[in-house]
Amino acid sequence: MVYALLDAGKFVASFFVVFIHTEPLADVSPFWSYLLSHGLSRQAVPFFFIVSGFLLARHVTAEGVVPFRAALHTTRRLLSLYAVYLLFYAPLDFWMLHGQGHGAAFSETLIEAAYGPFHLWFFPALLEAVLLLALLLKFLRLRTILLLSGALYFGATAVYGFGLLPVDSFYVHVVRGAVFFGLPFVALGLFLARAPRLPRRRLLLCYGVGTLLMLGESGWHFARQLPPLELFFTLPLCVVPLFLLLRDAAAGAWLTAHSVTLRRMSTLIYGMHVLPMVCLFVWPAPLLQQHLLLTAVTIVWALLASWLVLRLAPRVRLLRYLY
Repeated sequence: MVYALLDAGKFVASFFVVFIHTEPLADVSPFWSYLLSHGLSRQAVPFFFIVSGFLLARHVTAEGVVPFRAALHTTRRLLSLYAVYLLFYAPLDFWMLHGQGHGAAFSETLIEAAYGPFHLWFFPALLEAVLLLALLLKFLRLRTILLLSGALYFGATAVYGFGLLPVDSFYVHVVRGAVFFGLPFVALGLFLARAPRLPRRRLLLCYGVGTLLMLGESGWHFARQLPPLELFFTLPLCVVPLFLLLRDAAAGAWLTAHSVTLRRMSTLIYGMHVLPMVCLFVWPAPLLQQHLLLTAVTIVWALLASWLVLRLAPRVRLLRYLY
């Protein structure tokens, strides 16, 4: 079955990832910039996790487990995506660290590669979450996994949301990874695959209220001058109704026909959009100080590069590894 609106949702979510990294409103207002880039836009990555868990549900057996063959098929694709993009970004990461005077630039690059440099942490986090979920389903029921992983998620949210621990490399590399972040939302996507249809009006209301609460939580972080966080108490209140809305809504003929293209473009935009920003860091340019212009350049680059890859992929088969 084709879920065209989920593919469209992933396409839109990829631009929210761009907003996280470019902060387009930073020159207009620090407060509104924080709400957009580190509040509203934070719905994007959990939405990707939930959709991945939902699609994984197609392989669940009658016993309620995910065969390792299916899990390995998913992880092989993620590993190939990560490896290809790592070829682009790891040398630039080393160059940037070396240019900033880091004496251990090579070892730091290796550490970043192990967890995911720049924006690429999503790929290893999803890969590990899928394998971990498949393993846990051999011993535990899905609801038990949801309770345990949810406790880890909300526990970590409380610890970092209330400033009990600093947002340091442990947070970036471990907490914002598979166990505390990826697994809860992938398991949630697997669970929602069996959720019944709900009235659209009710889902819209839930999503609106959840988004307002999330913006309030983001504003609370801004008022206390917390660094940007990925974990929010209110995040499930947004992404769950959003996912159900897109899962159950009827898509038009045009959208259905182009859903595969949108799905591939979302991956390409996610993987390629940071490249011009990294190059600008390596070769410092005034454009970095103009966030709205930087956002526009990044979006234009991501769209053109994605379109070009899809156009050339039938002739150059290696390009297919980018999506």
